[in-house]
Amino acid sequence: MKKLAAVIMSAAMLCACGSEGRQGEKAAPREWRMVSQYDMSEYERGGCFVSDGDDMLEFLDFSSALKTPVCDDPTCTHTKDEGCTAFGKTNHPFIYGEKLYYFKSTDFVKNSDETYSAGCELWQSDLNGKSEKKVCEFPKYQFEPYNRLLLRGSCIYMTMSEAPYDRDFNALAATVRLVRCDLEKGSSEDAAELVSGYSVGASIGGVWNGKLILTATKPEVNKPFMERFEEYKEKNGLTEKEAWKTFAENEKYVTAVYEFDEQSKKLTESKLPAPVLITETAYYYSDGETIKYLDRDGREKSLGKTDTNDSIRQLGGYVSYSSGGVTYLLDESSGEEIKLNGSYDILFADSESIIYRMTEDPKFIEIDGETVVDGNYIPKTEYIKKSIKELRE
Repeated sequence: MKKLAAVIMSAAMLCACGSEGRQGEKAAPREWRMVSQYDMSEYERGGCFVSDGDDMLEFLDFSSALKTPVCDDPTCTHTKDEGCTAFGKTNHPFIYGEKLYYFKSTDFVKNSDETYSAGCELWQSDLNGKSEKKVCEFPKYQFEPYNRLLLRGSCIYMTMSEAPYDRDFNALAATVRLVRCDLEKGSSEDAAELVSGYSVGASIGGVWNGKLILTATKPEVNKPFMERFEEYKEKNGLTEKEAWKTFAENEKYVTAVYEFDEQSKKLTESKLPAPVLITETAYYYSDGETIKYLDRDGREKSLGKTDTNDSIRQLGGYVSYSSGGVTYLLDESSGEEIKLNGSYDILFADSESIIYRMTEDPKFIEIDGETVVDGNYIPKTEYIKKSIKELRE
């Protein structure tokens, strides 16, 4: 078994030498990058982190499409009970300064006002998962894997929720703030308050024109979730089962877009539309019907696709998106759009090949007459590398 540090170094050297086609040319250090459970790429190092639902972190080498656990013990069976160093590191893993960083959640604690809240901590380890060290604590802030983290220079920015519960563990009004953490100093500060109330949320889109772009959402009615649900059920004369099926899709939310200036530390409302993706060269958004984007000169262009919001993803110098059950690749440097012969969950793309993920269908079970996904079953995942010629329509 190869040691992880050697795998990462080997992959990075191949990427830098351009042996992976034009992706090698596009793997220059980024000014900033995003990290979430949907994007754990380390393009500069020729790979990305993956976790296939079992809380084990692995590094996928783009040159071979092979995975290596974050563990270099040749006798390890890579199970949680074995004490394998690859476990417990799947919450926002990223590499900075030859160290692996990740978050861990903490238990609920009782506050002085009789409320309860859970926090999180930022940890650091060697690339092989050993020598763990706590970097920073966030006692009252929650940071979930689906939240987005922005790494810029030696600092990370996060939208973190202070979400207290009462003694019966009913959710109270929450506050979401932009939080900045200096990785070198191990210190953090609240940069700005974004939104507060019930069922609120916020996310970082990226950097555009030198400023952080953030989106905040809240329901039109600022009441506890169950109060809003009961009002919806009674207003529409629905049974509880009927209401659960339609409530979420019919609830109305208010969205605001903000810009944060790192130098002045000022938060201002933006005139830009809410982004679905921001890269170093383009600002993608939905006009309600299709996906459009602005280039660096402010010129508006359209992808002409209708259902790409949830599938759009940055892949180095490429962007992938799906529409009508088909995946497309956009080369941001040339503007060429490549239509593939089906729908693919792509993790890597260059001018010659792509790596995509295939996950078997979930297992379903019957509970109280309802067919639901079996949460205890982990579908098998396979990573496949093929030439673009094979997959091009």
